[in-house]
Amino acid sequence: MSEVLISDNAIDEAIEDWGAGYPVPDSGVVIKAPPKFIQSPRIQKLAQRSRELAISGKRRLGTEEIPLGDHACWILNGPFPQLDQLPSRVNGYEATGESWGRDYAFLVDHFPAEINKDERIVGQFHWEMHMVRQYEWPESVKEVGRWATELGAWGHSSGHTCPDLAIGLSQGYGGILERIKASREKYTTLENEPKAAYLHGLQMMCESMIRFIQRHAEKALELAEVETDPGQKQNYLRIADCCAHIALHPPRTYYEGVQWIHFAILMDRTVGHGNGYGRLDLYLIDL
Repeated sequence: MSEVLISDNAIDEAIEDWGAGYPVPDSGVVIKAPPKFIQSPRIQKLAQRSRELAISGKRRLGTEEIPLGDHACWILNGPFPQLDQLPSRVNGYEATGESWGRDYAFLVDHFPAEINKDERIVGQFHWEMHMVRQYEWPESVKEVGRWATELGAWGHSSGHTCPDLAIGLSQGYGGILERIKASREKYTTLENEPKAAYLHGLQMMCESMIRFIQRHAEKALELAEVETDPGQKQNYLRIADCCAHIALHPPRTYYEGVQWIHFAILMDRTVGHGNGYGRLDLYLIDL
């Protein structure tokens, strides 16, 4: 542990070495306290980028009304460019799972695949569903909200859940997609249109998630082709192999498991509300 953690004396010495501290470019902010963990040059660069995003206001951890919270964690990049082409704005709004899935897939399909240098866990986003889709709750949903309030669970929302990540970690998005398709076919055969339509919405969402992860594999290969630094090139190739696999299949290693969970939470938060990671220790212990 002594090789990982810096002692109090070492921190004091590091502060002296820092001198005037670390100035964050174009912000007027100077960080004077060094990190308490020894950081490799790669991690130092990533930490610097994280600080700059936070201090500049580009990394949003909430809304203007609630600047810090669990409702958002995106990187500010202006309004969604294809807003006027969103299916519900073109074809009309419907409070259905199918309409939601169509909008969600359209939004995610327009997420750029961005891989920053020195990253090993990739994936970020700039827009959430509440930014692009109007929220008009049916009376039936409002009634459930009132009932929940009476029980002490205030309000109603499209999020605030703790998804069972173990399902995806064991089956992969490809396995989840096959289950959705099988259930949709079943309810179509039974002529249960509401359930079949809901499952169609889920299918569109799942397929868009798969495409999003696959785009990261393609982007990593593109970056690897032009990279001249051997270490960074190898990192891009590792990302490409990881994303190409977990787009459809369960993760094979601890690294792939962490990346899979990051994508899963990223896609979950695209809904616009914060949800929990659950028991990461149990999810990852067998990888």
